[in-house]
Amino acid sequence: MINQNEIRRIAGSLGVDPMIVNHDYVLGCFLHYLSLQDTVKMSLCKL
Repeated sequence: MINQNEIRRIAGSLGVDPMIVNHDYVLGCFLHYLSLQDTVKMSLCKL
C-alpha cells in the first residue's frame, strides 16, 4: 500500500485539495481491509 505521505506529496505537486486526498485515502484503506474479510470474499464470488 502506498504511504499516505507519498500520496500527499504527489497530490500537493498536482494542486489537489488535501481534504480530497484524506477522504480518498481513508476510503481506499477501508475498502482494502473490507475485501480481506471472508464474508465479503464469499459475497463477491456469488456475483
